[in-house]
Amino acid sequence: MDQIQINGNARAPASDDGPAAAPSTSTSSSMRRMMASEFLPASDHPKDDIGTNHILVQVTGPLEAEQKQALDEKKVNILEYVGHDVYLCGYEPPSLEPLKALSDFVVDAEVYHPYYVVEPGLQSKDDDEETPVTINLHDDIDHDNFGGILEEIAKRASDTTGYSVSASDLKVNDKKIQLAVPKATLAPLAAIDQVKTINEEVETKLCNNVATKIMHCHQPIGLNHAVYKGEGELVCVADTGFDTGDPNKCHEAFGPGTGRVVAVSSVAGRTENNDPEGHGTHVCGSVIGNGKHTDQGVIEAPASLAKLVVQSTFAGWDKSEDEHRDNRDPSKWQPWKWGAILGGTGDPAGLFQKAVDQKAMIHTNSWGSRSPGPYESATAGPIDKFIRDNQMLVVLFSAGNSGRDADSHPGIVDPSSLSRQANSKNCITVGASESYRPEVRYPTAGTAKEGKPLVWGAWKRDFAYDPITNDDVANNIEGMAAWSSRGPTSPGNRIKPDVVGPGTTILSTRSSQIQDRYFDAFWGESTDPKWSYSGGTSMATPLVTSVCAVIRGALVKDGTVTKDPSAALIKAILINGAVPLKGQYGSLYGTKLSNGTVYPHGEFDLERLNDVPNFSTGFGRVNLHNSLQHVVADDSTKGVIAGLVDAHGCHSLGKDNTHPKEHSFTIQVPNSTASQTLKVTLVWNDPAGEYLQNDLDLIVASPDNKDSEKHGNVPDGSADFDRENNVEQVRWRDVKAGGVYTVTVKAYRTTIDPQPYAVAWRVFPTPT
Repeated sequence: MDQIQINGNARAPASDDGPAAAPSTSTSSSMRRMMASEFLPASDHPKDDIGTNHILVQVTGPLEAEQKQALDEKKVNILEYVGHDVYLCGYEPPSLEPLKALSDFVVDAEVYHPYYVVEPGLQSKDDDEETPVTINLHDDIDHDNFGGILEEIAKRASDTTGYSVSASDLKVNDKKIQLAVPKATLAPLAAIDQVKTINEEVETKLCNNVATKIMHCHQPIGLNHAVYKGEGELVCVADTGFDTGDPNKCHEAFGPGTGRVVAVSSVAGRTENNDPEGHGTHVCGSVIGNGKHTDQGVIEAPASLAKLVVQSTFAGWDKSEDEHRDNRDPSKWQPWKWGAILGGTGDPAGLFQKAVDQKAMIHTNSWGSRSPGPYESATAGPIDKFIRDNQMLVVLFSAGNSGRDADSHPGIVDPSSLSRQANSKNCITVGASESYRPEVRYPTAGTAKEGKPLVWGAWKRDFAYDPITNDDVANNIEGMAAWSSRGPTSPGNRIKPDVVGPGTTILSTRSSQIQDRYFDAFWGESTDPKWSYSGGTSMATPLVTSVCAVIRGALVKDGTVTKDPSAALIKAILINGAVPLKGQYGSLYGTKLSNGTVYPHGEFDLERLNDVPNFSTGFGRVNLHNSLQHVVADDSTKGVIAGLVDAHGCHSLGKDNTHPKEHSFTIQVPNSTASQTLKVTLVWNDPAGEYLQNDLDLIVASPDNKDSEKHGNVPDGSADFDRENNVEQVRWRDVKAGGVYTVTVKAYRTTIDPQPYAVAWRVFPTPT
């Protein structure tokens, strides 16, 4: 079987000196066998019984309907695609021998080994260190069998810890079981057949009049020159709370007593819903706020006519960074060093379900794992599953603020720093670009007037090298926020973030519940105490959320394609309207830096940022006006045409002899002497799994020569296809005036049939 990776564990090679290899039906003697380990005592597996109901099956390629049927007849239940044409399957027969009859397309089959179950980080823990973990069960486990599974988990935990653990001590959420165990307990737990993976339970943390202009909001559009502001939409914010906690007595930007804030509730076990931290109120203001700053004028969110539901996740204070926290004199405390402890975030599906029950179709999350990490069944998996099962719910997560320049390439922010939640395939992951507020001062000398502009070097350990260290954090809207977490995802090398929005020095609503000494004006001092500056992907995400609310509201109100848009369609429209960042440092080849080194080719170089998609900006910075052109019939004299496809039900794709395998449509380019660009974006909500489960292809063919075509996310002229992403885009510059281009969406692999999808396309004058 080919080298695969599951839960961060690469497939173990066979060993001549080790225990016997796991059973296999390999039709090729060159196929390597899975090495048994201390996880799997020989006595657990009688010779005539493979001893498990879960196996890995490798096939020759994407499965056709007839092959799926043949596997089903052999009692093989396909659960998940794990890469390299290998599927994780449920399988009850005691022997793998029956699968040899399928040798025309089954290359190899072997047991799902406990070697894969425990993530590598847990295996490196100290032997006596107790670690909170999440045990994730296989997808085919029935809830009716939970009692016996919980008893077995409790028994094995008791046997290895030396103290009694009962099933009632275990925290259960859907097919996730949480408990704290030492390293010695991991192997016995991993040997339980119903267990798919074991992951460390990672603590979560919190990750605009200028911003709305940058994103081209509040601009008239269409034949009637309408301005769309999210009317009729209900957005749910999961954050640290809402101002006073009372929608009738709150910040003026939320219209106290007007019903704009529909409900506020705690999901963290508190009786209060107020916001002593301030993060949540700031986020809420960027989603629906509309108020007036004494000096800055009107501060209005893109979706200022939308309504709000708030889920308070504030559970208390983390005072670990305050060296005076135990002092009996409160005046000695340093509350500006305290951080919020979040509750309820370990069950994102539960948060989403509460929002859906309240009729909210957009859910935004400016929080994530405290440390970057890979795609996991316990974190990104539930997010993907819920969105897949609830195709209308738009979910957004901040990318994280873990970007840093620490490796051997000074001046280049390191890759792969996404929070674990941001690895979700189906959510909209939002990174942060720079806003434009060069006048705001960082109060290093005690007052804003005495301070200096805030530069990235304020994070000394993360950005010690030019040109980043001395760059102002909010003086060029074409630059990325240096600490914005970068992709790609792990595993899979998927493109994340999806888009970026302004996230530095963002002015929004300040909670009235923040005590003066608890507030740190790190981002600058607002002259109006009802408003405050802040920064992070936490600030970019609610702004992009607000844009999504405007798009959805426009679709529901005036859309010609659908009145009940899918989340995939909202995501496709958002991404297809995004614009590349131009970069802020320009070409720096051969430029001498202050430390005497030569800057090679940084991510802020103009050429690289314009090459979207990339792992820093994703598909670009959000542009609401561009996105609305897909929804509202615009003035044709602007030379823009656009359209949508929201395919579901019988129009979904599949390889099941029921649904079509592909769908095509044509686009006629307007006659024009000026250069025009065709941009097409395909999005689908993929089943949960580390790897792409259902793989669709986007193909755009030219009118003159059907052999001249472009494929989503691959370089021009390449015959390859993207096998990693569930967002694909083709950009075709200088399309032929009057030409008819054919767009095809084709199913390459569908592990779980059928697969709904959405397409947004647009023809527009080529930017100069």
